Amino acid sequence: MFDSALIQLMRTLTRAGFRRAFRQVLTPLGAFLTLILLFFVVVGLGPSLVMGVYGKGLGDSGLVGPLSKMIPVMMYMMAATAIAADAGKAILELKPPELQFVLAGPFSDRQILTYRLLTMALGWVPMSIFFSFFALPYAGSFLGGVLSIILGSAFLVLITMMRTLATPRLSALGVQGIRLFMIGSAALMSMEVAWRFLDSSQAYSIEMIEQVVQGARSVQVLTLPFRPFANLFSGQLNGVLIANAAIGFGLVGLAVLGCYRLNMGFAELAVEGVARRMKKLERIKSGNINSSGMAAKSPKRSLPAFPWWRGIGPVAWLQATISLRRSGRLVPGLVAIGAVLAVVAVFLLQHRPDLMPESQREFAVPVAMGVASYLGFLVVIVSQTGFGAPKRTLTWFQTLPSHPLALAIGMLIGSFIVLAGIRTATFLPSIAISTQTPLECVSIFFAGLAVDLSFASTIGFVSAATSLRPTPEGTPDVLQGARAMLFMFVVSIAMIPSLLFGAIGAAVAGLMFGFDWAPCAIGAGVGAAMIQPLVWHASGKIFSRRELETA
Repeated sequence: MFDSALIQLMRTLTRAGFRRAFRQVLTPLGAFLTLILLFFVVVGLGPSLVMGVYGKGLGDSGLVGPLSKMIPVMMYMMAATAIAADAGKAILELKPPELQFVLAGPFSDRQILTYRLLTMALGWVPMSIFFSFFALPYAGSFLGGVLSIILGSAFLVLITMMRTLATPRLSALGVQGIRLFMIGSAALMSMEVAWRFLDSSQAYSIEMIEQVVQGARSVQVLTLPFRPFANLFSGQLNGVLIANAAIGFGLVGLAVLGCYRLNMGFAELAVEGVARRMKKLERIKSGNINSSGMAAKSPKRSLPAFPWWRGIGPVAWLQATISLRRSGRLVPGLVAIGAVLAVVAVFLLQHRPDLMPESQREFAVPVAMGVASYLGFLVVIVSQTGFGAPKRTLTWFQTLPSHPLALAIGMLIGSFIVLAGIRTATFLPSIAISTQTPLECVSIFFAGLAVDLSFASTIGFVSAATSLRPTPEGTPDVLQGARAMLFMFVVSIAMIPSLLFGAIGAAVAGLMFGFDWAPCAIGAGVGAAMIQPLVWHASGKIFSRRELETA
């Protein structure tokens, strides 16, 4: 039985969340950002509704079928990453005041778990329905798109929670075994798909990619639980959709039942989350945010001090230190793997020139840069560096004798280092197999770095100008999941000027020097980078003038 006090707590948090949002909208900056957001929502939602309701849209164009079959692969990769990283700890965390209320009452672990599930559902379901309108032209039906987004995302969250709730029941060897299995299975799937790509003689196309991926045995086996959600997305209103919906509800129900069966100490896990957060706050000045124990007191690795650079140096040093220590061996490890793959690729192509057709090798670098952008987005969007860090950890930055522009530049260094590392790791093997000239490859790489710079700057601007964060900590209100999705939506909108300037730069360079890879890529990179000083200036000014609220 769900306690009425927890229901009242949810009502109070909901009203508080809406009141806080309303107060922010009444401010000049909040009103301006709200108008911009509404404008882009209307502009983006209008064509989707027209194509989905009155036109055939894209559902009958032959694109949705192959693309929807890739959904299970993406879902499995997301699940493997979340389970291996034990992301369920963050999902189960409660804010200290909220945790005190929950622990003070006579609530059982089952009631607390129910409360956490309901708070997530109350924010996630309405936002999923809203975003389903944007997916209307791509989905087989609106009902199928809504159910696919709601049930698929719920299934991912629940199995991640199950992994965390099962930790007290497992030995250290069992926990490590689960982590290694998820990492190994994802690596096995990636290697088999990569080998099938190299072994294929077909030219690049959506159908070719779909056939190569779906033909892999590991993909067929590992993605089986996620296929009903993909079938829901592309299905028409018929009996098959009803069957897939029933399977989807059944999988979500089993995951919920698994969470309740494995729930031995939700409150204890939440308390551990609060303790971890307090330790992070204690170590914020050293930059050693995610480490613990003796390593936090005496870090072994440190970057050499940066010059002053009109105030950029100290801030950039701190952000770079935080980013590198948080990511651990991620950045250097990926670069090392990329270098090894580049050497292996050169060796294989020298002994087997027909291993990969030239039609595929020509687009190796552009494809690799697209993959790097996607991976970098996934990694950086959940990081808490720069202006995207929790607001209570940013207060002391206002005391630094740095110009707002210098402060904004220094704050984006952490995210940019990770993005540039991922891009370098994917660039090395791609240039080794590419048939393009070195100048063209380096030009495309330069354009990719400009995209990384724009993305890091945009995250800083949105975080400085709004109360949104990439990953809201704990449960600030029942709209937590919705706020995370809103942050990504606002960042996508804020990226439009940078992408527009990049497109203009590519067009101008193409008209002046010819529409080849090198001039267009350099023009796009220069165009996207030109607007960034304005973004930094606005971010620094807004942050310096803004009264930070304690979260």
